[in-house]
Amino acid sequence: MSSELKKKPNIGITLGDFNGIGPLAVLKALQYERLMTLYNIYVFGHPDIIQYYRNLVPNFKAQFQTITELDSLKAKNLNLVVCHSEEKLDITPGKPNAASGSMSLAMLDKAIEFHQKGLIDALMTAPIDKSVIPLANFIGHTEYLAQKYASKSMMLMISDEMKVAFATSHIALNEVSSHITSDKLYTQIKTLGQILQENFQIYIPKIAVLGLNPHNSDHGKFGNEEQKIIIPTIEKLKEERFICSGPFSADGFFSSRKYLDFDAVLCMYHDQGMTPFKYITGSEGVNFTAGIPLVRTSPDHGTAIDSISYDLCDERPTLHALLAIKPILKNRKLYQDIQANKLNKIELKSEDNYF
Repeated sequence: MSSELKKKPNIGITLGDFNGIGPLAVLKALQYERLMTLYNIYVFGHPDIIQYYRNLVPNFKAQFQTITELDSLKAKNLNLVVCHSEEKLDITPGKPNAASGSMSLAMLDKAIEFHQKGLIDALMTAPIDKSVIPLANFIGHTEYLAQKYASKSMMLMISDEMKVAFATSHIALNEVSSHITSDKLYTQIKTLGQILQENFQIYIPKIAVLGLNPHNSDHGKFGNEEQKIIIPTIEKLKEERFICSGPFSADGFFSSRKYLDFDAVLCMYHDQGMTPFKYITGSEGVNFTAGIPLVRTSPDHGTAIDSISYDLCDERPTLHALLAIKPILKNRKLYQDIQANKLNKIELKSEDNYF
């Protein structure tokens, strides 16, 4: 790749389910000229999808360079990487189908290929509909990326106000307890600390841990995971001089804004953290997949099949997911340099750190 392309980070964008809100939200976000000053952008999709949705965006002026082969790469701000799937395109907004599911997977696989070949530095993924993805074991972006990179990923919700991680995520609620063990929780908390150091320049992280049961089981009256697993794990980490507190009861923790005292919160299951996060952060929340070589972000909402119109589509979550990428890339580079002892004097907090 030419040096001209490397002056700015090269980021990929997958359009997600083309019958969902993704393509429209991406096109509305791309109208912000600031993005073109920050990145070279590679949109993974198809010309028919772009043309359909750009007709819904008044005065859309941005011009795409179409890329069909890797050797056709040129130094352009905005590029469309043409992806193909086995299904014929059936663009029916609000009605995800086999074609949109197949294309969603094709776009994601092509973006991963580009990253593994060093052609893009990061990826923002628009929402997909898991029910139409042509893979029986497809759980979500986070798990799929972890498999592709042979890494243990962690889903982290990030905003200016808070960062929320999950001990368990996309599993049934009645399975949560069996997935929480002392060894796993210990590793997750330590991993979360490393993620904060590597991606956010938080070198002495303070982590809060939530309980599993209502009122932290009220001294064992309903459940005992706090007494048997969570509290001993926190005490073990404290003995290792790790700054870790809890367990906190989720209702009081969020309603009292206790999360402001910590750099991150580890929740025990998906909705325990996702519900307050979305309520508190609104359109500013970003889903960040940590623990893999690829910097991947996404807006913190789904396909929004009931909101596919120009007036109803809110592009701000997509825009925040795009803007979050650059500081994370810079922080990772700084962390790698520190680890390699390449820097003698450093400023530990960059002036333009987004979060």
